Amino acid sequence: MAFGETGSTVGRWIRERRLRACYRDPARAHRGTTVTDVAFRWGFNDMAHFSRVFKQAYGVTPSSVIARHRRLAAAE
Repeated sequence: MAFGETGSTVGRWIRERRLRACYRDPARAHRGTTVTDVAFRWGFNDMAHFSRVFKQAYGVTPSSVIARHRRLAAAE
């Protein structure tokens, strides 16, 4: 009922929170972290699905986010 007025669902809300955590996670991760590591850590166990919903949400692939964080860490 709490989500009825927003047009969302509990499942969608949970997935959005997990995706946000996946987007932030590489910034705190160590150098060898993979997309699979991040996805599994946050409860995604189908990599094709994870990559698809991540790109839908952020317009970039999860691997590009990890690569960007690695470049930024190397530059520091």
